[in-house]
Amino acid sequence: MKYLVLFFAALLVIFTAGCSTTGSAPGAYTLSGTIYSYDYRSSASYSDNSKLNTIIVAGATIEAIGPSGTKTALTDSSGAFSISGLQTGTYRLIITKSGFVRYAETVTISAAELGTATSRYYSAHLDPRPSVDYCSVSPEAIVPTSTTTFEIRFSKPMDTTTIVPLLYLAGLRASGVNASNVEESVTWTWDSTNTALTVTAPNALRPDAIYYLGIIHPSRGSGYFIKGADGNYAYFFYSSYFVNSGTSSPLGGTYMFLPFKTAASTSEAPGQPPILYVRDSSGSSELDYGDFHYYYNGGVYLSWEAVAGANGYYIYAQINGGKSQLVKSSLNPLAQITVNDLDNAIEDFERLGGSSATYPVAPGLPWPYLGAGVTLEVRAYNANGQGASSPSALARDAKAPVIAYVTEISSSEKKLYYLEPLEPAIAENIANYSVAGQVVSSAVLSNSFSSPSSTYITLTLVPGATSGTIETSGLTDISGNVKASDSIAF
Repeated sequence: MKYLVLFFAALLVIFTAGCSTTGSAPGAYTLSGTIYSYDYRSSASYSDNSKLNTIIVAGATIEAIGPSGTKTALTDSSGAFSISGLQTGTYRLIITKSGFVRYAETVTISAAELGTATSRYYSAHLDPRPSVDYCSVSPEAIVPTSTTTFEIRFSKPMDTTTIVPLLYLAGLRASGVNASNVEESVTWTWDSTNTALTVTAPNALRPDAIYYLGIIHPSRGSGYFIKGADGNYAYFFYSSYFVNSGTSSPLGGTYMFLPFKTAASTSEAPGQPPILYVRDSSGSSELDYGDFHYYYNGGVYLSWEAVAGANGYYIYAQINGGKSQLVKSSLNPLAQITVNDLDNAIEDFERLGGSSATYPVAPGLPWPYLGAGVTLEVRAYNANGQGASSPSALARDAKAPVIAYVTEISSSEKKLYYLEPLEPAIAENIANYSVAGQVVSSAVLSNSFSSPSSTYITLTLVPGATSGTIETSGLTDISGNVKASDSIAF
């Protein structure tokens, strides 16, 4: 009897060799196979099917979790493994090895499918590309504004010459301001194994804001890729930390980033901007049609003094005595307000119809800077609310039309060019023109709303002259600005 017990004990040792078991009683089936890998340094290993199963992975751990409990096995030098004693049912397979991306898959052992066989073959390919195993901030986390250091850990040593970190101020939560071009000048260091990257911000973070933390190739161009020390291209879609990634982007090459938020400010609402400046693109406070005509999406430029404790600024507009309405937000104490901004924001003001002979609706009509203009104001804000409005500033076409230049069609016809459309009735009144020794017999206006510098008046002179001076009086632009007198030689 003693020898019989020892015999069955020996059989049990042989049966369980090569795997360990926890959980339910053993079954009659075996799962065996081979674990392979790709090599992303050579496109042939993953694009040529004949070479897919030529790279084996030794020493990989396979876990089978299911009706028979949890069973584990290691792949041998040929990449092979075997897990026996399995009952029928569905198993969760988890395959891991240092330097490879964790792989998981569901496998079913079915007696109906196997028939008289008791073994099922299984193979998988582990991905050797480096990924992110850990980041000190998680997606959508609320981070204290005092945080200036971030850590990113990779699954394997990295080629540090192919990586630079990014820290972008993406916007302010209270306003939804997009500021993706605001990049912080960070510094960084690597640990001795080149698997842990420490990123340091230059200053404390803005309160109540959204940031992006990420990495990219230093060349930031298409065709430049982040790589591991073994030359395999990085692949970040496996990472649970970095929720946005890809192999191409506006930044170019491989990249990844995660968004996180900063805590709200505990200070009071900010104060009042003391003054608001409205200027054209050249810095002049005297605005004209050409500064903001519709076709080129032009607009006015606002600036004001920064307010202590402000996260950002709201810009409001009022037209024709209507209510003050939010137009846009800005992180910094300056902004451009275009015609399109106003068109989209002012809900109780619509462009009126018209004909090309008067004021066309589109393209080109630079409402609402014409006529009475737009009243603008700015309010600073933070997480605790908005401050008082700045003193208001008026933005309107306030510059009288001037002659830009003259061209000669013939001795009897001259073209006077302007930089903005004119009032037709006044521009075509011959009493508003004079040329010594000549009679102005006709004046025909050609207004251009979308290309204002193409506006011109064709004058007919009798009997005609090849030189002289054209004098004008009372010409008026479509905002009502009057040029009492002007002249130009031809």
